[in-house]
Amino acid sequence: MERFDSTASWSKTNRALKIDNGLIMTDKNRNLAGRALQITGRFTWEIHATIAGNGISHFRNVIGDVDRVGFFGGATIVDNSNGNGNGRWGMTVGSYINTSRIRDINEENRLLMHEYGHVLQSQIMGPFYLRKVGAASLVSATFQELNVFNHNHDFTWFEISANRLAFNYLNKHYTEPPKSSTADTWRADNREFSRRFSDIDWRWFMLFNPVIF
Repeated sequence: MERFDSTASWSKTNRALKIDNGLIMTDKNRNLAGRALQITGRFTWEIHATIAGNGISHFRNVIGDVDRVGFFGGATIVDNSNGNGNGRWGMTVGSYINTSRIRDINEENRLLMHEYGHVLQSQIMGPFYLRKVGAASLVSATFQELNVFNHNHDFTWFEISANRLAFNYLNKHYTEPPKSSTADTWRADNREFSRRFSDIDWRWFMLFNPVIF
C-alpha cells in the first residue's frame, strides 16, 4: 500500500495558493496607479489570458510538474527546476510564465526576461494576445520542432517584439548601479534573443501576420 506523503500534499497546496496569489501580484517598479491598472487589467482587458494562464499553472501543479512558484515584475513564474528530462523552456500566457529549469528568477536571466516580454505583450494586446501571439507561437514552435522548411521560431515577429519590450523594461528599471541586468549584454544586439526587426524571417511573416492570423 502506497504511503500518503502529507508533506508533499501540503507543498502542492502551498504552490496552488501562490499561483492564485499571482492574480494580485504587482510590479514594484510601477507607481500606485500603474500597479492598480496591472491588477485591473488582468480581470478585464486580459481576462481570457488570465484564466488560461492560471489554469495551465494549476494543471501542471496537480500533475506534479511544478516544484516552485516565484514572482518577478508582477508576473508569476511556475517552474519545474528538475525539468523531468524535457530541457529548458518557457511559455507565457497572461501574467503566468510557465517554465522548466528557468534557473534564477531575476533580471539577469535572459530566458526569463524574454518570457517577461510576452507578459508585457499580453498587457498591451489584451484579448488579442491568445490568438495573435499564443496560438501563433504554438504553431511556430511546432513547425520548428518538425523542421518544416527550416523554420526558426526565434525570428518570428512576436519573439523579437518580446525581446524588445523586455529590453526597454530592463533599460528603464535595471541599469542604474548597483542594479544590473541582461540589458547590458543585449546591447551587443547579438543573434541570441535578437531584438532587431531586421532579423525577422519575413518568409513566414504572412503566415503569422498579426492582422491575418
